[in-house]
Amino acid sequence: MAEQPRILIGGSTLFSDGGPVPRPLAKARIALERLRELGEPVVLVGNDLGGRSLPDDPRDRVAWVRERLDIPWLTVVAFDEPGAGRPMDPTTKHADGSWVSLRSTWRAESLLTSFESSVGAARRAGLNVIRIGARGTGADPTHPRADYEAIDLLDAVRHLAFSDAFDRPAAAISAGSSPAAAAPPDVLEGG
Repeated sequence: MAEQPRILIGGSTLFSDGGPVPRPLAKARIALERLRELGEPVVLVGNDLGGRSLPDDPRDRVAWVRERLDIPWLTVVAFDEPGAGRPMDPTTKHADGSWVSLRSTWRAESLLTSFESSVGAARRAGLNVIRIGARGTGADPTHPRADYEAIDLLDAVRHLAFSDAFDRPAAAISAGSSPAAAAPPDVLEGG
């Protein structure tokens, strides 16, 4: 039997932005459990979360997130989502290389992220990118668009489940159109 693909998830997509201490979203656990049915979720943890700084030591960051999510089977790794600049800019080359390395190391196929600046480099690395959250009104039109723009975490999971159910790449479904209405009602409701 073939190994399930891994699904990279930016830690910021699993935690709320408000409050003095970032807290896991109410639906984070069920979303991760549903993602586990599609592949192995790998949570990426950077220097900050929900607008708050995390410990400097990558091991402490990972431990902090693991403790908050409290899901024993979940893989959590330290990784700052590098943004990219213009095509020949050194930051772009670094970002592209970081995403290629991460994709290869984890044999990942998809990325769920809330960072618009990660989309281009992650797509160039061969990842199917789902960006979560509203596209800002001042969004840079030169930034590449994600393969799918999800309203929230559960919409992103529905999109992956929908794509998987029809056994075709998620990119084959036009970006920006929500398949949630066409997904079976039990996709995210525990059934």
